[in-house]
Amino acid sequence: MSNLTAAVLRPQILCLGEKVSKCNALYKTLKAVLSSVKNIYIPSPLESVTRVPDSLQFTLLDFNLSQIEEFLHHTAERGVKIQVFGHLDNARCFKNWEYSFEKSPSLKQTEGIISCTCDLRLNSQFTLALVL
Repeated sequence: MSNLTAAVLRPQILCLGEKVSKCNALYKTLKAVLSSVKNIYIPSPLESVTRVPDSLQFTLLDFNLSQIEEFLHHTAERGVKIQVFGHLDNARCFKNWEYSFEKSPSLKQTEGIISCTCDLRLNSQFTLALVL
């Protein structure tokens, strides 16, 4: 870390507790809202892990590929960008890891899981007032 970076970051340490509380409150509220939808599954984190989530991952249950694309389109129209782990434009998709394999492996079960698993970034577009 450079001296300039450290100088910018040091004052933010005092705000860290407040930011952690806000992130956790937003995640908890969004999780409660989305968990009430029958076709959305949100895995619970391990109890031994302390998280400060900056995103919420969920799986769309019983959606086919065209329904997933329609869901993404409708949420984007409303200003909410959701990424799918299995899309080729997502760095988390193993098919993009060209440096890891000589030949991309056939992972049908993995493809099935990540094709309907979504990532919702919890940035400044969300506030508790907006969610509630």
